[in-house]
Amino acid sequence: MDKWLKELTLEGNSVRLEPMSLDHTNDLTQAVKDGNLWELWYTSAPNPENVGAYISKALQE
Repeated sequence: MDKWLKELTLEGNSVRLEPMSLDHTNDLTQAVKDGNLWELWYTSAPNPENVGAYISKALQE
């Protein structure tokens, strides 16, 4: 990561935004299963089996 980029967590009364990590894999897998998000044409959510790869690719980019 470039020196000028800092990992930052923002937290308010009802939301917490933190940098993506592989630690989020289980929670994101559960989230995409809610409503089969990967089947909807207007989303870009991965299917549950590919969440880990999706996160890894995002972190590389």
